[in-house]
Amino acid sequence: RVNRDIFEQSTLGFIFTDREFAGSYNRVAGFDGRFKLSPNWVAGFQALTSWTRFLDGSQRAGSAYNATLNRRGRSLEYNFSYNSFSPSFFTEAGFVERRDIHEFKQVLEYRFRPEEKYLISWGPKIESEGVLDHTGLRLDLTQDTSMSFELIGETEFGIGYKLDRERLRPIDFPV
Repeated sequence: RVNRDIFEQSTLGFIFTDREFAGSYNRVAGFDGRFKLSPNWVAGFQALTSWTRFLDGSQRAGSAYNATLNRRGRSLEYNFSYNSFSPSFFTEAGFVERRDIHEFKQVLEYRFRPEEKYLISWGPKIESEGVLDHTGLRLDLTQDTSMSFELIGETEFGIGYKLDRERLRPIDFPV
C-alpha cells in the first residue's frame, strides 16, 4: 500500500495484494482517495480489480467500487455510501461479505440542542439501504426512522420503526 497526502487533509493511495498457492493465485489492485471538501464535508472513493486463477485452472477477473460522502456538524449529519462488487470479484487477502451487488445507504440525522437543564439534545434520524444484484433484482431493502432524546448523565431513549426485507440467494450461502 502506498498513500500520499495531497492538499489539506486529503489523500490518494494505491494498493496491491498477491496470494499464490499451488499454481493458483489471487491478485487485487486498486486506488483510493479521501478529499476534505469543507470543514464539514468529506468524500471518498475506492476502485479495485481482481485477477484470480483457481486450483482447477479456471480464471476470473472482477471489479469493486466504493464511494462515500459524509457531513458532520453540531446539528446535521448526513452519510451516503455506495458499494459494488461484480459477480467475478474475488479477494483472498481481504474480506468481502457478498459479491454481485450494488449497495446504496443513506443516513440523515438532525439534533436540536435546546441547552436546557436536563435535555441535551433530541431529534429525528432517517436511514435507508438498498441492495440490488447486477441484473437489477432487489435483494435487500431497509428503512429505519427514529426519534431519540439525550439527557444528562449519559442517558438516552428513543422510539423507532424499522422495515427490513431480504431476499436470499444460493450464491450468498455456499454451504
